[in-house]
Amino acid sequence: MKLTALALAASLFSSLASAACLSQAGDRYCTGDPVVVEYLPGEIVGVSLNRQLVSVRFINGAINTYPISDVLIGKGCLGKLCVGEGATVEFLSGEIIAISRAEQKVSIRFTNGAIQTYPVDRVTVAQGCLERYCVGDGAVVEYLEGEIIGINRQTRNLSIRFINGATNTYPIERVSIAKGCLDEYCVGDAATVEWLSGEIVAINRYNDSASIRFTNGAINTYPISQISIGSH
Repeated sequence: MKLTALALAASLFSSLASAACLSQAGDRYCTGDPVVVEYLPGEIVGVSLNRQLVSVRFINGAINTYPISDVLIGKGCLGKLCVGEGATVEFLSGEIIAISRAEQKVSIRFTNGAIQTYPVDRVTVAQGCLERYCVGDGAVVEYLEGEIIGINRQTRNLSIRFINGATNTYPIERVSIAKGCLDEYCVGDAATVEWLSGEIVAINRYNDSASIRFTNGAINTYPISQISIGSH
């Protein structure tokens, strides 16, 4: 809900004389702090303690006033999602620039310059591990090879940047990891499927499969029951 700055000016600036900050769910909103409202970045220029309102000056010079619940603050962390961390939403990557603990949302500036705000269950963060899967690990999804660039522990999703430059996000069960062993099938082992030979480059414990890079450079993923292996 948007409220006109003129109607609230007296309340806002009288409040500034006694206090310059509001608090909500552990987030502290103070005059001068960077903020985001939906897709617009700006700076807090006033607060209303009585009405829990924040006035924001946007980068285009416009000023408007909002309930504190509509405003994300450009500092701090929401769980593992911290301002300044890399983050991915589906196939778009960027940097977290604001958070709201109360609303469980983060704002991201993507590499194309656009800003958007999302609930945390849609966001993967560029740090840490989920089980054996860690940011920076090599990974394969079916026949596409890449690197893990984001993890969401809540939804158990992984974001992968592929060698062709594309990015996408998948449930962990769809992703094979480029390290370790599955029973006697290990990354680096020589392997054959029917008449094609190559090397195991990733394994998936969730569906008992392994990804193989063949001598022609192609990669594909197969149930281990279809794979013959050589020595380690």
